[in-house]
Amino acid sequence: MVAEATGKERRSRTLLVLVAACYSLVVLSLLSTQVVRREHYASLARSNRQTKMRIPAPRGEILDRQGTPLADNVHQARLTVARSRAHEGDPSLERLLSLLDLNRESILRRIGSSREPDRVTVLRHADPEQIAVVEEHRPVLPDVQLDLQPRRRYRFGSLASHLLGYVGEVGEGDMGAEERFYQPGDMIGRGGVEGLAERQLRGRHGSRLVEVNAAGHIIGEIPEGYTKAERGVRIYLTISQPLQAALETLLGGKRGAGVVLEVQNGDLLAAASSPDFDPNEFTGGISASRWRELNEDPSTPLFNRIVQGTYPPGSPYKIITATAGLQTGKVRPTTRFSPCTGGWRLGNRVFRCWKPEGHGSLDLEGAIAQSCDVYFYQLAERLTLDELEAAARAFGLGKATGLEIPGEASGLVPSVDYYDRRFGPRGWTRGVMLNNAIGQGELLVTPLQMARAYAAVGGDGHLYQPHVILARENAYGVTEFRQVLRSREPVCDESIRRFLRRALVAVVSAERGTGSLARVEGVEVAGKTGTAENPSGEDHAWFVAYAPAENPEIAVAVIVENAGHGGDVAAPIVGELMETYFRWKHETDQAVQP
Repeated sequence: MVAEATGKERRSRTLLVLVAACYSLVVLSLLSTQVVRREHYASLARSNRQTKMRIPAPRGEILDRQGTPLADNVHQARLTVARSRAHEGDPSLERLLSLLDLNRESILRRIGSSREPDRVTVLRHADPEQIAVVEEHRPVLPDVQLDLQPRRRYRFGSLASHLLGYVGEVGEGDMGAEERFYQPGDMIGRGGVEGLAERQLRGRHGSRLVEVNAAGHIIGEIPEGYTKAERGVRIYLTISQPLQAALETLLGGKRGAGVVLEVQNGDLLAAASSPDFDPNEFTGGISASRWRELNEDPSTPLFNRIVQGTYPPGSPYKIITATAGLQTGKVRPTTRFSPCTGGWRLGNRVFRCWKPEGHGSLDLEGAIAQSCDVYFYQLAERLTLDELEAAARAFGLGKATGLEIPGEASGLVPSVDYYDRRFGPRGWTRGVMLNNAIGQGELLVTPLQMARAYAAVGGDGHLYQPHVILARENAYGVTEFRQVLRSREPVCDESIRRFLRRALVAVVSAERGTGSLARVEGVEVAGKTGTAENPSGEDHAWFVAYAPAENPEIAVAVIVENAGHGGDVAAPIVGELMETYFRWKHETDQAVQP
């Protein structure tokens, strides 16, 4: 009996010890939770009802040289749902699509492919009526959230679209090292200044700490968690909005391009590629069908003909052939070759002049003024290909000008090596020289290159690097101006430039000059017409000029594709554009006078 009692006592004590140990563990756990790790668990509790939200940085404005905004920002209302509800069949999402009468298939397809991690955008730009519907039905739309975000706006629609570029939704290839800055659904600059200056324009995002309820709706904000967003850098372009608008109006309905350069520093006062596009279409997320339509359009509106379009230069190139002849002593201003009778025979082939009945006997100035092909055929027979190539490269052809816009083409200046590679050693004849001499054959230039070459002839002889960005101003008011850069050597001797300037004046002012339709009342214009043969269609019409002839301020190049004779089509455009420029300049000068 004593042994049995002793066993019961041991079991009781053991049970008591176990109960005490368990109780102690509970006490210690509570002590750890409520005292030792109180702040840790409080932080976890707060994180369950507090959310850090990004404040998107306003994108920097893009303005013209007078400070007129070309691209700025407006606020858009965006509707989002939690990632967990972004799928077909979710009652809240389905109700939202029905209430707003949205295209269900399109929205479901888009949000299904969205990579947004937390909240998925259902509608990027909700209008006031849609906002009112959402607010009215707030109780039956759990987790539908409405917030304001800056949206890019191009104030003049398609104006300068190829210079400005556009903003589009980021893709996987855009993230990379920038993953901390961009999130799926963000917008990023593409093409033009928007793409070039993306890092400066995008600014710096801020953040705010908000308190949310069980449905995920914001019910308050915690001031200590606020970080201000910094807007992007404000960028001033060299272009003038009125002049840009005039150029685009003159090119309207045509395929082609135009460039207006400031002779003394290379600033781009206007530049247009036609047809163009409206970058506002991209700011809300362009549809796949519209993107396909733009890319498949045979008129290629997204193609930047200013710097990417390469064309045979036609007769404006003849001043380079003349320069090669004068520098090598193969011709003088007074030199007369055999009279032009409408063609020139080389071997078994006859090279035609644009004027079937011929020009008769001309000196070099007359040949430039009347654009006689036969004269330049004969000059080409006296030159070597190396001499002609050297002159072309001295005028900046065959190499990108250095304009900030991405994707600039170099063009093509054929060399002996080029023809040997293409046709084999000695597999080509001097016929290529005759074509090159009048700006045809394999020669390819951009409108910007031709405007710069003529600016050098009319100006101090040097090639200036073109610029489209005039200045950058950050949020603190610090401004950085572009640097004026020019070539070390002039394009040719001053004596040759004096002759070329005289000949180019005759093109416009002489009774039989081919550029008479570019005349401007009260301003002497110097320039050259061109009709460039196009192997795949009608000829291209060129006119390249500068004015005033004695002390040039601007150089202009215009090409209209498949339009015929340059003197009939391109020259009047240049004339009207110059009239607009001098009128605009006069009004601007009057406005700044005290």
